[in-house]
Amino acid sequence: MNNNKITIYLLCSPNLGVLDNWLPVLFQIYNNNKNYRFVLLFPNSTIVSSICFDNAINKIADKIFDLIIVQTIPGEWMKFDSLVNSKKWCESNYVITKVFKYIELIKLKYPKVYKLISSLIYLYTIIFRYKNRKKIVHLDKQIYSTDVLLYDVHVRKHGNVSKILFLFSGNYKFSMPHGIGIRLKLDHIVKANNNNNNKLKIYLFSNFFERDYYIKKHGVNDDNLNFFGIPRHDYNWINEIQRQSQILPPGFQNGNTIFIISSPVSACLPMDRKIKSLINIKKVLQEGLGMNLVIKLHPKEAKEGIYEDVFGIKEYGKTWVYSGLHPFALAKGRKLAISLFSGVSFDMLRLGVPCIEYIDLQGIPGFDDIVDKKPITPFARYGLVTSVSNYSELEYHVNRIMKSSNYHESYIKVYKKYFIMDDKSSDKIASNILELIPNKAINQL
Repeated sequence: MNNNKITIYLLCSPNLGVLDNWLPVLFQIYNNNKNYRFVLLFPNSTIVSSICFDNAINKIADKIFDLIIVQTIPGEWMKFDSLVNSKKWCESNYVITKVFKYIELIKLKYPKVYKLISSLIYLYTIIFRYKNRKKIVHLDKQIYSTDVLLYDVHVRKHGNVSKILFLFSGNYKFSMPHGIGIRLKLDHIVKANNNNNNKLKIYLFSNFFERDYYIKKHGVNDDNLNFFGIPRHDYNWINEIQRQSQILPPGFQNGNTIFIISSPVSACLPMDRKIKSLINIKKVLQEGLGMNLVIKLHPKEAKEGIYEDVFGIKEYGKTWVYSGLHPFALAKGRKLAISLFSGVSFDMLRLGVPCIEYIDLQGIPGFDDIVDKKPITPFARYGLVTSVSNYSELEYHVNRIMKSSNYHESYIKVYKKYFIMDDKSSDKIASNILELIPNKAINQL
């Protein structure tokens, strides 16, 4: 380790949303100050496997981070010189990491069985350590009192993360949410003990949506909370992402293409309702208006064949495509986006792109907001999206939006109602961090 530089660690958990939200801040620090070393921590190799290098943030991250450290099997951390190489290793050793995850489940659920195979597991762990000895690192020997942790306090009680946080117990820690959310229902939240940590700073996106939740859920107070806006929504950062993104195939680059923000099948989006939504999207947009579709899958969503069945596998590349590009790139120049219930709708709001949220929640428990005798999501309740739940509603609102040219200003107005719209958010957070931490490491013995 270079003792002349402080290390800024970014803990990427529970998903790549942490990287997406923190990266514009790190970009500012990296470009304006050379006194820091940057290390990206992945407590779970599954997160590494979900990286898509079509997304510009991963290419930018590879330029910033000096080191990537991944917990590949329980208790074993390995170092890599790039995201590319860390993903290659995780993909080629997928079976090994999967086996160890099953072993952890056996340990929890069937301790007697685990005891019988523990000697075999120990032997294999020794072999694993020897085989990867040049890559194995010991985190407790890497972290010094002047180092800094960036993370999301949301994961503070997760098993792997709590062990890492212990190593930073006396260090400055800075938190930012991994996603933009609406957190207003507090009745089910157990009030946490007061966390009187003056070395914890939490950067939130919305005083209205998040403040009370964080105070109750995480035991913090107003001194811990800071509101500077959403860094990834800075105008210059949006332009940077769009500039560094690849272009879509011919036929999908113009305003004749609609951005579809997908979501995995879940309790609120059952398979049959998802298929019905896609069939109606096809009827209204493709058959009715002759539009092409570009589809971005959710990070936890596998290619299950649903889109192929509905839109036609022979039509792939002609009238519809998948894309791993960042939402900022996919939404550029679009007249409309359709969400199947996703937080990406916040990004559409910032870009001024009309977003229709197509989800039928009739009979689905947990959604108490009722408008026109139908349940809606919190996104729709606060006017962040236009809610539809059937063919006729979809057709009506698509045609209404397509004929309008005044939607941009109204969307920005809604955005400003709930969020700080400051194109210097990244600068301000970076400056706030640098004011609190030293710019040179103390020599360690």
